[in-house]
Amino acid sequence: MAALALPPDDEVLLDAGRDQLVVLDPLGFLVGRRLVDGRSAWRLQARGGAGFETRLVARRGERVVVCGVERPGGDVHGPPTAPTLARVELHAVGDAPALDEDGAVEGDTCLADVLRPAPGTRFARHGDALALASRDRVHLLDLAHGLAVRRGLAPFEPFEPRALAFDEAGRLLLVAAVAGDALLLWGLTQGGERGLQVALPAGLGPAIAPPVCGPEGRVYVEDARHLLAFEADGRLAWGRLARGVAGAVVAACGAVVATLDGVVVALDARGNLRELARADEPFVTGPALLDDGRLLVAGARALHAFAPA
Repeated sequence: MAALALPPDDEVLLDAGRDQLVVLDPLGFLVGRRLVDGRSAWRLQARGGAGFETRLVARRGERVVVCGVERPGGDVHGPPTAPTLARVELHAVGDAPALDEDGAVEGDTCLADVLRPAPGTRFARHGDALALASRDRVHLLDLAHGLAVRRGLAPFEPFEPRALAFDEAGRLLLVAAVAGDALLLWGLTQGGERGLQVALPAGLGPAIAPPVCGPEGRVYVEDARHLLAFEADGRLAWGRLARGVAGAVVAACGAVVATLDGVVVALDARGNLRELARADEPFVTGPALLDDGRLLVAGARALHAFAPA
């Protein structure tokens, strides 16, 4: 496995089917890098360039969607200004795109480019549905029809989004800050019906990762120091406190695989853990599980691969 430099603040896409990692480089190019050697398989110029911090990169067949928010700006002699725009780009990138002599995809790949005045936007994708959560509103866009708006949802009361995800069934999982800075976890259908509401513990955040849903509807919520498991009816199943939590996924067997305190661990239904992987550097990302059972996780210097446990 090659040593791949990962952007410190931007999200990346592990395209396991093509053995690539898709990243936005410092020059504003979206690049598909081969996992085996780290070299570029293709690249294209993102419309937002390096001025947007990538929050979601996803692939649906030959279509790649890039979602981001403006990076903080402002005059060099004054305080930085807060981001005010969110951007969604949809690009056509085939399995073997035609490249020019510099390795860039030939022609105009952009199918759609949407700008929204929406600071704090959170993004999530499931199938052809792309969800954007901003203040008091969730919009669903259609990747199959050039980012056309499917519908807008207003979940019952004013809120600020903190984290957003889909579960395997296409239900939206939204962590929202409501009146008095209370944090709620909502489960929403794509029609806007709310079937789950959980009051999250005080002290969670400020940065909260997208929720993860496991078998039988159990939902996992994490911030930098906590990993919490909630039953489908909203009851707290267990919680873990750590010096650092960097991400979690749910394996096919139902176990949670997470990066806690720089090592990868598996947690069972009761929250008991066993160590799966460590390296000569602490891991700084959550793990990714490939179809062949391999586990990928990144440190500050390299991307590490481990055989099935």
